[in-house]
Amino acid sequence: MKLLTFCYGRRHDGKIYPLEVDGFKMHGVLTVARDQAPFVIFSHGYNGTEKNLTHHCQLLAEQGINSYRFDFLVGSVNEASEMKTEEVTILTEMRDLLSVVDRFKSQPFVDPNQLFLFGASMGGLVSSLVAEARKEVAGLFLMFTVFSVAKDWQQQYQTKTAIPDRLVFWGMPLGRPFFEVLLDFALEDEIGSYEGFVYIIHGDKDTVVSHTVTDWVKPLYKNLEVQIFLGEGHGFSKAGEEKTSEVLRQFIQKHTSIK
Repeated sequence: MKLLTFCYGRRHDGKIYPLEVDGFKMHGVLTVARDQAPFVIFSHGYNGTEKNLTHHCQLLAEQGINSYRFDFLVGSVNEASEMKTEEVTILTEMRDLLSVVDRFKSQPFVDPNQLFLFGASMGGLVSSLVAEARKEVAGLFLMFTVFSVAKDWQQQYQTKTAIPDRLVFWGMPLGRPFFEVLLDFALEDEIGSYEGFVYIIHGDKDTVVSHTVTDWVKPLYKNLEVQIFLGEGHGFSKAGEEKTSEVLRQFIQKHTSIK
């Protein structure tokens, strides 16, 4: 199954914030330090919100780097849309992120040649998939990305008949569509054509997604750097978050005109 053949419906109300996706308002926070600057779009992880990424955006702004962080429409029980989390899949989150990219890439405060995606956990997987569809993305910064999510759930539910209609996982209700999309998902079929710069960070103590999943993607990216944070799990400590911000800043400065 090739996800990139999926048809994404998107409608916007002409406003920068919030965005409108398929008739639903999507909450997001825009941070603009200056015009025609590098621009980073932040995608949160499973059952998270944009608030988890506030610190990184603030520090980037101090360096003259603009950003947008948002809540996936049904990506969290704390997200305010009228949709239900039982509707979420990696396809719906791809739709959301594609809408964000398409809305902002031509804005005057965005240098179209310096557009980056930052993804945490499941937001990292979604960001990697969107980069395949939007070649204008100059770089990907991925934090403890759940590259193994499909294989993990395929071991649990090997056929469609085995999939439950509803399952509460980590405090968030999931519906049948979430698992059906993953049933035929093969990572190596979905990523590998993106030629931009990729930086992956992962903790060596991650018990949710082992850092060894980076070995799966190393052959799939031409311009890849990987850094393993010692002592960090799935969700970094304050020190790990500070280090993430610094490494992210260095990554963007290395591949842009920002110095």
